[in-house]
Amino acid sequence: MKTKKWYISVVLLLAVFATACGGTQTPDAAKPSQGSAPSNEASAPKKEISADFVDDKKPVNVPIAGQAAGGLFALAGEAVNEMVRREYPGSNVAYEPGNMAGDLVEIAEGNKYPLTIGVSSIAVEMAAAGQAPFPKKFAKENFKVVSTVTANMQTHIFANKAFADKHNIKTLADIKNNKVPAKIATNQPGNLMEHTIANFILDGHGITRKELEQWGGSILDVPNSESYGLFRDGRVDMIIVSTWPPDQKILEASRVKDSMLIPMNKDVVDQFIKKYNVKQSTIKAGAYEFLKEDYYTIGSDLLILAGHLADDQLTYKMAKSLYNQFDYYQKVHPLFKQFNKEMLAADTGYEFHPGAEKFYKEVGLIK
Repeated sequence: MKTKKWYISVVLLLAVFATACGGTQTPDAAKPSQGSAPSNEASAPKKEISADFVDDKKPVNVPIAGQAAGGLFALAGEAVNEMVRREYPGSNVAYEPGNMAGDLVEIAEGNKYPLTIGVSSIAVEMAAAGQAPFPKKFAKENFKVVSTVTANMQTHIFANKAFADKHNIKTLADIKNNKVPAKIATNQPGNLMEHTIANFILDGHGITRKELEQWGGSILDVPNSESYGLFRDGRVDMIIVSTWPPDQKILEASRVKDSMLIPMNKDVVDQFIKKYNVKQSTIKAGAYEFLKEDYYTIGSDLLILAGHLADDQLTYKMAKSLYNQFDYYQKVHPLFKQFNKEMLAADTGYEFHPGAEKFYKEVGLIK
């Protein structure tokens, strides 16, 4: 009972709405468990698929826990539903908006969602460490990979160049060194991935909210959809955002104000990469007209994960649908054209669900 009360308090404290990729999210606070599946730190032995497993060809009818109610997350969720319908007529993999933390708790020990889509390894590592907003540590074996659905979402420190020049900002560390009164927009706490990146990067460069306010600056926890309007109006000097270049909103904002990407300390970036199982990434010079040199940063992939309610038939069919209908996926959004089938079975550092693994082995994506 004490655990439950504490847990509800966490939910209330973090009850904010988050926006990602143009949509609104519910808070990234872990939702109360409805089931009784174990969710502790103990490692479970890897489950092997039955030797006589065959695709039963039946329709797939399950809900999938998602992220934002709109925008790119929801678009990817609906695309996956359509891919499964095309592969298995009569299916319905209903996308239901949620948040990364709550979704991971739900698939680990709930009784509704066998799958979640749009989850970053950042959230998985936070769950494994019991880092807030997770109420306890969750073994990584609770979260089995079905596929990677988007790859290499890159972190930008997007800034007003005139402001940076005025305050002699060459790297992010100069904000502290020069006590710059910068107004920095991050995403809301409910966007677990972006907010965690922003906080870590700022802390790693010695930039605290308290000191920034003493210098006349501030950190604004606002949705990305609002940040660019504030940037154009001069009420925000820089935005910490993870996206795929060339991002349309960044392009539009850079036409209003001369812009730049502020370099981060490589050691800080590498510390984040190691802690949260993300990738070293580079935004190539020329990705934006204002970017004259390669930009070293964080690259995040988003996954479909299976929990304790997912069986081998379900994850086999999900993997098969994504693979066989990938041409459709690439037509859903211009961004998706850069992805390929090999991405689906990319090595994430986490175990594949046996059903998905079997399919990827059949088509040669896993050796």
